[in-house]
Amino acid sequence: MEKETKSLIKDYMLKAGQPNKKTLDDLCRKIVKLRDRKCCVCGSTSYLQTAHFITRSNYAVRWDLDNIWLLCSGCHLMRRNSWHKDPASASEWVRNVLGEDRYNNLRMRASTVGQKIDKNTVLLYLKQEKRRIENGRK
Repeated sequence: MEKETKSLIKDYMLKAGQPNKKTLDDLCRKIVKLRDRKCCVCGSTSYLQTAHFITRSNYAVRWDLDNIWLLCSGCHLMRRNSWHKDPASASEWVRNVLGEDRYNNLRMRASTVGQKIDKNTVLLYLKQEKRRIENGRK
């Protein structure tokens, strides 16, 4: 088997009994699509994508469902007031949707850098949230 192919297979396999990033990202994306169903900002059902309020490079909140929203490409990336072009507006929007306490808790969780993330715990949390959403409980 070619070295590149082995590397790809290794990237998608579980490492040391932990789910990998792709597995968690895919599950998270499915949950957000189930939960939101349309753009959370404008209501569009076209060109939908998951958007992280706090960058997904911050592993403390990468799979935190308070940090991820379903947005159309316009609201996420393209429009003058999109999240990427106007982060202050995005911050205000998230604060309004979550409420002050949840917003502050999200910010606090995001500031806990350097702590090791237990991906099995994240997987359990995401599976529980998926079941809750599928059963119609918000």
